[in-house]
This record gives sequence, C-alpha cells and structure tokens, in this order.
Amino acid sequence: MADQTSTVAGIVQIAGQPAARTVRAFSYDAIAHQIDGAEVALAKSLGHAKSDPATGTYEISLLGGYADDVFVVAFDDYGKPFTPNLALAPGERIHPSTPSGYVYECDAAGNLPTEEPAWVNDTGTSQLYGTASMIARQFYRPVVHGPIRPLVAEAKNYDEHWSKVVSLLHFDGPDGSTAIIDQTGRTWTATGAVEIGESKGGFGGSALFGGSNGYIETPIHDDLRFGGDDFTIELFFRPITLATANQYRGIIGNRRNSGTFAFTLYQNQNNTGISFRFANGAVILGDPRPLVSGEWYHVAATRAGDAWRLFVNGELVSIQFNTISIPSVTASVNLGRLDDDKSTTPYAFHGNMDEVRITKGVARYTETFTPPDKPFPDKGPA
Repeated sequence: MADQTSTVAGIVQIAGQPAARTVRAFSYDAIAHQIDGAEVALAKSLGHAKSDPATGTYEISLLGGYADDVFVVAFDDYGKPFTPNLALAPGERIHPSTPSGYVYECDAAGNLPTEEPAWVNDTGTSQLYGTASMIARQFYRPVVHGPIRPLVAEAKNYDEHWSKVVSLLHFDGPDGSTAIIDQTGRTWTATGAVEIGESKGGFGGSALFGGSNGYIETPIHDDLRFGGDDFTIELFFRPITLATANQYRGIIGNRRNSGTFAFTLYQNQNNTGISFRFANGAVILGDPRPLVSGEWYHVAATRAGDAWRLFVNGELVSIQFNTISIPSVTASVNLGRLDDDKSTTPYAFHGNMDEVRITKGVARYTETFTPPDKPFPDKGPA
C-alpha cells in the first residue's frame, strides 16, 4: 500500500442541516500496532478531518493507503473541562464537570470564575461566567456511518510546496552517522550527546538526543526569519524523559538566552503537555495533555494571515489570532535545547526527532488532518 493513497468522503448533517464536526475513520478489521510499547491487534483510527460548516462535507486521507472497509464517526466538540480562572477566546467551549447534555461556547473573551458555576441551559441567551460571556449549546452524541469502502488512487511522490521548503531533515543513515543532511542544502551541526541511525526508529532513522548537552543548530538566515509571512514548522518527536518541576525541555527554537525569541517549542514543566511560543510570547499555542514516554508525536505550528494554529497528531488543539510580526533575532535555530545557551538537563530534550520540515510562505494545515505516515517528499512536481 506504500504506492497508493486512499480516502473516504461524505457529508455531516444535524437535523438535516450541514454541521462542522471532527470526523474520524476507523478500521473494521483488527490492525497490529503499538500501544505503550506493546503490540496489540485492534481496530485503529486511520485518519481524521473537520467537516465544512457551510456544506457539511469532509474528506479523510487514510494512513498507509488503507483500502479495506472503514467506519466513520462524527464527534461534536465537547470542549475543555472546567478549569478555574481559565482564559477563553471566542469559539472555545467548556463542558461541565457533571455531564448535562450541554456545553458552553464563549462568545466574548474573558476568564472563567474561580469556582465552577451553576450552568444555565439557555441556548438563546448568553450568560456571564466570571468575565467570559458564554452560551449553552446542545451536545450531540457521536454518530457512526459505515461500512464504507475507501477510494484508492496512486500516491503522489512529490511536495507541491517544495519551492517554499527552507529546511528538511530526514536523519537517515547508518548507525553512528554524524552528518546532518538538509535536503535544501542548509548546514546543521550536531554538538554533544546526539546520535543518528537506523536503529533509533522513525522513518528510516532518526536523531536521538541524550538529554544532557546534545543539540543540533544552524545559523540564522533570512530564509528562517518569518516576519509577517505565513509558515509551517513541523516535526515528529518521541520523548523519553518527561519534564518535571522547573524543567522546560526544548524541542525546536530560535531564541536568545536573554529571552528575546522568534519561536520556541518545548515540553512544559511537570509534563503538562507542550507549548509553542512566538514573538516573545505574544502568541502562545499549547496542548496541556501529558506526553507519554516512548510514543511518537507529530506536531505542526502554522500561520495563515492572522490565524496561528497548533496541531498535535493532526488534531487542531490551539488557535489564536494576532497580526504581529515575528521579530528578527540573531540566535541560531536549535533542535534539542531551549535556547542558544540552555543545553543542560533542565532544558535539554531527551528523545528522538525525525522529519523536521520548515516551510516559509504557506500554512500547510488550517484544519484537522491525517498526519503523514512516511517521509516527507524532497522534490516538487516534475
């Protein structure tokens, strides 16, 4: 199936009207895959997408060109759990601690109260909870459709945005290799406890960072300065040591030790997920879910106009709106450390990275998508 792609498509409706929902495709037959380091045979999520709010249409690209029957499940947005004093932006949803059949959508930015309120199930009038104005929305249970036979096609082996790729690292090569090859010709240098090789996992190999003083860097260049341009920064990473108290383990960043930075992605302390910060923290995107040691994650941050988005494993987990321009800094772009001086244990990444790709001038992802299941192409259309 490596040389084919497959998709399923359809329309989501609620009471006969188009609806925006997260839609996931699951295999009917059991598939062998890894869970917590053990191989199990279970039905597997093969991809997801977001249906269009105006038409209800969706299309899901299935992992590995999967061609057998699938079932599709449409999920309503259940929102975040109530969290004291949580800051909310318009469109974000909260669900009560006790399910009631309703969720509450923010329609004017503010902060939730310190204690969970008595929620009002009025779908016609906004209520003030803390300083956030919110309105009740009926929560619809998941709807299942299937079986569906996917549409199979020949796979593309090129990147339609290749001309905008400013860095691409595969980290392929035999064990013990020290050369960092960037498919765009950029020079990267490994320092300290960094190993590259086929046995490290990933797609044909990956980089393993030791967690104490290992990092990879490239000098800053105009290609890596985004200013007000659209962009996509993405990579696969597999944490081994998870951040504890007072640790912020850096994954990728363009940041000075003084605190001035263009962008930085890191593990939050106490393993409270990841954060991607831009423009000295003017834009902060995050996913608070704890990471799992030994599990691979695909993470992507994009900018499309004034919309900044963070995706984890293809799921849109955070969005902010800001017209700010990313400042130009002299720091190198780093992998595996928080900034250009913090490469020791509290700030150093311990784990693997693979398929690091930076694209300037285009936001590759603007809604939920299926993460790639093979290396990124390193050529454009013929």
